[in-house]
Amino acid sequence: MFASSAPALPQAPSGASGLAIGSLVFGLLIFFTLGLTGIAAVIMGHLSLSRIKSSAGALSGRGMAIAGLIMGYFGFVLVGIAILAALAVPA
Repeated sequence: MFASSAPALPQAPSGASGLAIGSLVFGLLIFFTLGLTGIAAVIMGHLSLSRIKSSAGALSGRGMAIAGLIMGYFGFVLVGIAILAALAVPA
């Protein structure tokens, strides 16, 4: 009669990691938000790097995650310099 087919197995996600893209976007936004999105860029960058490493090649976007991390940490530096400059200016 009819041949029974095996149930379809879920496909492994392929393409760029969404967290890596988010890290890059938030990293780029530090220039418009005075460094406030740097926290999100750093968190998402570290999470995406760990997921990309554990995906065994199914996910890509390592460069975007690293770029988001660099810009996120750069945002921290900008905020620190702004705070020190504000403290240095006499009232």
